[in-house]
Amino acid sequence: MVVFSAVALFLPRGGGVIFGVAMGFVLWSTRFCAGLLASGADEHRGLIAFACCLVYMLFSLLVIS
Repeated sequence: MVVFSAVALFLPRGGGVIFGVAMGFVLWSTRFCAGLLASGADEHRGLIAFACCLVYMLFSLLVIS
């Protein structure tokens, strides 16, 4: 998300490009975070990924606006 914040400075505002880039960073961050937190509990990986995705979506919306 820190890299996305730096990249967002150079992307045009109000276009679909920044939302696509944000979604890519959110999905990558969610996948990595869920892998770290649910390393021993694979049956709860989806639940952890959902919570991580919500947090990263909030951060990306704060960067975009």
